[in-house]
Amino acid sequence: MKNIKSVNSQVFRDIVAVSKQKELEFNNGQDGAIILSLLVMFFTPFLLLNEVRQFLQIDYSFAAMASIAVVSLILTVILYKMFKISQKFADKETSLNSLLSMYIPNNKAEFERFKAETRNEPTHFFELVNEWISTEKLTYAK
Repeated sequence: MKNIKSVNSQVFRDIVAVSKQKELEFNNGQDGAIILSLLVMFFTPFLLLNEVRQFLQIDYSFAAMASIAVVSLILTVILYKMFKISQKFADKETSLNSLLSMYIPNNKAEFERFKAETRNEPTHFFELVNEWISTEKLTYAK
């Protein structure tokens, strides 16, 4: 039971941390992480295949480098889809929804009210999350 509480507390801290960030700032950070992941996924096989080309003493030519680039691009697409990178680095609203679905609220009545309000007013989602966080923090203060 204690482990569940500590996991739940960590999820709540994550919700608070994500909620504190500005939406554009958070989403830009996520986009940067996706771009960095794609670059690593592309250049790692590219450089390894280039080393194989050198080891096999294949001449440095446009065809050899183009084929290495194409193979690296195909591997990048496969890895991107296999590891579901776009889901791992989701935007702020998706991240908050994911965290909220994992969270077991201390104040269940307030959480149900929060969910009903977000269904009625989805455009005010971030404000509603902040309101809910402030009431949920009170349960941790006890």
